[in-house]
Amino acid sequence: MKKTIILSMLLGTLLLSGCSCVRNNDDKSNDNNDDNATVITDEAVVGEKNVNGITFENTTFKVEDGVSSIITKVTNRSGAAFTLENYQMTITDKDGKVLTILTSTVNENLEIDEEKSYITPCNLDLSKAARVEYSVNVTIPE
Repeated sequence: MKKTIILSMLLGTLLLSGCSCVRNNDDKSNDNNDDNATVITDEAVVGEKNVNGITFENTTFKVEDGVSSIITKVTNRSGAAFTLENYQMTITDKDGKVLTILTSTVNENLEIDEEKSYITPCNLDLSKAARVEYSVNVTIPE
């Protein structure tokens, strides 16, 4: 009887320690993925910009393994509801050279003071981005 209890406790201890090792390895692999990422925080890239009463702010500008992902918060401060058809981001480097022009097709209504976030993926390494300028295509409902 004592052997069964001791064997059960030993097996339970080994099982618990094995699970914690797996968790630690998972956490380390997630940290390694972040080591390959470049997050741009320069105000000229992620800062708030206003185009015709529409406020744009890149809440995330991340480059990982040569692929860029941009999350842009768009807020309607124009004083009127409208349909945002699309917006373009002209991304330049520190010398003013255009790295790319990205178009995000939206086709959504934005009410006054409404805020939405949009993800723009890009298969380019935009880690040298130093500035983002916006232009918009909107339709104002009658």
